Amino acid sequence: MKPAFRTARQIILPKSQMAYKVKKLDKRYAGYPEFKYFIDLPRTGEANFFTVREWCWTTWGPSKHWRDWSHGHEYFATDTSQNSNWCWIDDDYRHRILFASQEDVALFKLSTGI
Repeated sequence: MKPAFRTARQIILPKSQMAYKVKKLDKRYAGYPEFKYFIDLPRTGEANFFTVREWCWTTWGPSKHWRDWSHGHEYFATDTSQNSNWCWIDDDYRHRILFASQEDVALFKLSTGI
């Protein structure tokens, strides 16, 4: 099986995994209102959480787990890893990439072919 991560700008998703949907956040979800969209990803497989997180890191620069991002937002405004485009949630039952804007989602969709 070939790796999903081909270059810094492109992720190739197998047809069986192209069913991932970008979902809109509302106040029921962690990350709202700073982030507007998210995608749930599996831990394993070709297009897994770690591959997509690496793509986001390469595309927009470093970020933090939501827990650290939300607590450091006011205190570390000059922190370079306090990325306003994306962050992630990775715990025992969910593996999500959070996106701040529709433009960020559009770039992700164009790069993955979703």
